[in-house]
Amino acid sequence: MAVRVAGDELPCEVVSHLMSFLPLRDRISASATCRQWYEASRAPQLHVREVVFVHTSRAIKDLCPEAVVLPDTLEVEPVWPPPPFQNFCFRELEVRTTGEMRHFWPRFGRRILRLSLQNCEVSEKAFNDILAQCPNLRYLHLSGCNELYMSGKVLESCQGTLRLEALEELQLTNTRYISDCIFNRFVALAPNLRRVALLGCNITCSSAVFGRFYPEPRAQQLRNQLAQGVIPVDVAAANVFTFENVLGVLSVRKVTSLGVGVTSLAFDNLNDLCQRLHSVRALDLRKCFQLVKGLDRVADAFATTLTDLDLSDCSFLTSVDLRHLGKLIALRRLNLNGCKNVDGEVAHELRNLSKLELLDLSNNERVLGPILSQAMAAMTQLKHLYLNRLALLDSDSLLQIVKQAPPLITLEMAGCVLPLIDAVLAVVCTRHTTIKRLNLANCPFVS
Repeated sequence: MAVRVAGDELPCEVVSHLMSFLPLRDRISASATCRQWYEASRAPQLHVREVVFVHTSRAIKDLCPEAVVLPDTLEVEPVWPPPPFQNFCFRELEVRTTGEMRHFWPRFGRRILRLSLQNCEVSEKAFNDILAQCPNLRYLHLSGCNELYMSGKVLESCQGTLRLEALEELQLTNTRYISDCIFNRFVALAPNLRRVALLGCNITCSSAVFGRFYPEPRAQQLRNQLAQGVIPVDVAAANVFTFENVLGVLSVRKVTSLGVGVTSLAFDNLNDLCQRLHSVRALDLRKCFQLVKGLDRVADAFATTLTDLDLSDCSFLTSVDLRHLGKLIALRRLNLNGCKNVDGEVAHELRNLSKLELLDLSNNERVLGPILSQAMAAMTQLKHLYLNRLALLDSDSLLQIVKQAPPLITLEMAGCVLPLIDAVLAVVCTRHTTIKRLNLANCPFVS
């Protein structure tokens, strides 16, 4: 005998779980069914990966409908309960805590877990007030926003009064005016900081410049505070952003992920990083054009611990140095997109990376197909493979690669001009049934 259960008889938690299998469009439709399903659709776990992009004042008005003033009080209460959004990205907008945004931060602040400001205009006072109203913030990304740093006073008034206990990831990217003092203030506010990205920042990597701005006894004071586990703010330079200071501060926090790509990082700096940041598990060195060697030091320091490595567009790394990648046996994600010296010998060493889940070899001119297909047989956990625009990849090798590779989720072969691409696709359709992304852009021989 079949038992029929009405929708309103199911517990709200069960409905929320069922909704987790629906795409966003269908979930919105389901939420209009009845009040119970509407409440179920607001469960926080359903909105963890959703990001609200705000780039117009109209979007602010949609998020914060006109508020009402309660009788005989000065309290302001929104007409509707706030949507369960947790992640916000503001783009090219003046971000304030007054005017049309005066209700936004009190309404969403405590819910916000991820906040990104990209090329926004924001004053020091407004930024301090925003952080004070987002106590549960886990991820903070500031890209551009150069006016915030120009006076050098940002976060100065917050020292000792504001702490972001939940903040785990800090990204300060494409910034020209950041200094040691400002960077140290950010880090001092976040005692549990574990991931830092400084991509495209104007970092001074020269030890001579560091010595000029930190003469004795100032340099000794900096070292003493770092040795005591204290983030130095008062003695940090306000006019320069040095790699030496970054290493010292992040060694106190024991960060597990560091991004210093698109900087003037050189061999000596990478060597210092390997000696001082033993806790690093993910390293982003993309577009470090002055880096010509140093992977042997990386292999010695992180052979069994490093899981993520991005060397994309590091075009001056030699093939001899790139062969040391085979020693990083714990790697799960490796990006070699645009590394022009990845040759057959380097591809042969990749066979040692049995735990690899993501491999990007796109835009390489020297990778030999037969050797790559042999290495692919050892990568039993591979899920994402990028082979866009490989000049020396032949049809037979590509066919062997898709046969040797485990069931993939992502496969990109853009720019593949091989005549046997139809045969490759036949193998993809039968063997890689788990695939979710297939890129065949500019493949002229697809029938």
